[in-house]
Amino acid sequence: MVGAAAMRPGRTIEITIYPDLTVEPLASYYFRRAESYAFVRTVLEESFGREALGKVHRLGPDVTAVATLDQELDEMEKLFYGAHVTVCRQIGMTPLSSPSIRTTADAAEAAFIAWRKDIGQDMDVGRDSRMMVPVFYDIGREKTKVWVMLGWGRRDLDVAFDTPPMYTLFDAQGAAVSSHNVHVNFHSDSQTLVYPVMAEVYVSKILDREEFRQHCDRYKTRSAILANLK
Repeated sequence: MVGAAAMRPGRTIEITIYPDLTVEPLASYYFRRAESYAFVRTVLEESFGREALGKVHRLGPDVTAVATLDQELDEMEKLFYGAHVTVCRQIGMTPLSSPSIRTTADAAEAAFIAWRKDIGQDMDVGRDSRMMVPVFYDIGREKTKVWVMLGWGRRDLDVAFDTPPMYTLFDAQGAAVSSHNVHVNFHSDSQTLVYPVMAEVYVSKILDREEFRQHCDRYKTRSAILANLK
């Protein structure tokens, strides 16, 4: 939570508190994702050895990753665990822990905050991610089910205190003080979140990245893009 205090006539102090929520509050989801990356890393290490993972680089559509597979798996685990720790601390929950997750809560939170600050520099999120991914061919329809990534959207998240939290006031030296002359106001707040815009459709023709991006540029809106897929 974040807040501010102001003096009022008669030496009454007014404190305004706003909820400090900077990430969508999906704590359990983030934790499970962190554990899933830890599991994948463990399986690969048991199969090929950690030394081997330190020599492999992921191939992207446009560029080869600088980080090794070992480093990227560690980074993804840290990223999702950091999101879990961040949202837990912001909504007053105790972060979960797991023996499979190697990073500490503080280190993971710091890594997530740094990533979020420079999200545009991320190799995957910061690039043009529009694409069509085939899932399976439906013999009955004689079409292929595909997942399409249409880009990124923004939406507002309104946050408020359902029940005003309990609080204790402290002075500058850290000693608890009486709330007799203090008026605390709890307000709502709004945050802008970024989310992937995706859809699942059946098509007769699978488009590669360049073809699909041209299709998106031509039809502009989500409804028109999907309606004109063949």
